[in-house]
Amino acid sequence: MHTGSDITLKRDSIVTIHDQLVAHFSQQISSGELPPETQLPSENQLAKDLKISRMTVRRVFETLGHAGLVSRRHGKGTYVAPAVSHETGLIGYIGQSLTEGMSSELFSHLSAALEDRKSVGWNLLVCSADNSLERQLGFVSTLMNHDVQGILLTPAVVENPRSNQGVIHALEESGVPFVLVDRVVAGTETDSVVTDQFKGGYAGTEYLIGLGHERIIFVDNPPSPAILEMDRGYRTALEDHGLPHSPDLTFRRSDIADRMPAVLASGATSVFAHSDFAARDVLSWCSSNGVDVPGQMAIVGVGDLRHAQGPEPILTTIRKDFRLMADLALDILLQRIERQGGSERRHEIIGADVLVRKTCGAGQASRSGSKP
Repeated sequence: MHTGSDITLKRDSIVTIHDQLVAHFSQQISSGELPPETQLPSENQLAKDLKISRMTVRRVFETLGHAGLVSRRHGKGTYVAPAVSHETGLIGYIGQSLTEGMSSELFSHLSAALEDRKSVGWNLLVCSADNSLERQLGFVSTLMNHDVQGILLTPAVVENPRSNQGVIHALEESGVPFVLVDRVVAGTETDSVVTDQFKGGYAGTEYLIGLGHERIIFVDNPPSPAILEMDRGYRTALEDHGLPHSPDLTFRRSDIADRMPAVLASGATSVFAHSDFAARDVLSWCSSNGVDVPGQMAIVGVGDLRHAQGPEPILTTIRKDFRLMADLALDILLQRIERQGGSERRHEIIGADVLVRKTCGAGQASRSGSKP
């Protein structure tokens, strides 16, 4: 039986004793430190241990009971409530675009991963925020209204990466377990599953260097944590191979048409793009302007996205393992729902490797790993 001896109350705090105890037991239960069916101390015993009134303890147990965290059994005492039943379980996924891009790949693999877990009865409720902070925040309320038991979120790509902190705050306030997938949010500490963006940036750049390219363009995006790590990998690979970093070779996807003529004239011979869609935009520009790929311009993207693979030549890319990402994210989320795994946040980082195809001159698909 759990006792009150390990509970420290701050009697001079502006937070009431009732609220301190509710927060203590809620954290212990949600983290799994108090597993289901654990018997809590009696009202009399806890009041005696903590030197507080029995009425305060009763109110604490009533609050926890209304939240579904404990159950009170007549003549037996108060117990940690059983974990949420799987039979009618709903999990929410807030992605950014479910028709193309990273979120569509994740949605596909999340659905497959849940199908593999069909025996435990989870269902996926999906929302597409289209990179809108307002829609993203609104979907948190929508999913809560549907009584989801956990939420997976791929945060929006926005100019100010800290703008996503609002949705993280809303998720934390909801009390529902959640896991970030594919992207993290600057300034927050949450469960997450992401690709090693530094390694991806390093491997893509080093692969191009290995082919003899020295002036390598980096097509980036608004400075999210993922983009900043990718940029760091790009710069580190250049430095490790004794090549200078030229700021004029880094620009946004939206500036491809404006910037490509000048950088091509300056001797640039290759592009590392932050996504397959950005790489495909470069390929399209080259095709429209008579630049041969891969003869005059080699191109590497990121993602291995099915929707980004158009006609020949097929993109060389940094492969993201979306199925592994989906499996890990679901495993973490289900552990949180079932109050397992402890209170420490989990940050899973998945490796990245180069999938060589035809935009760098390879006639057959092959893999090239690289370790920074």
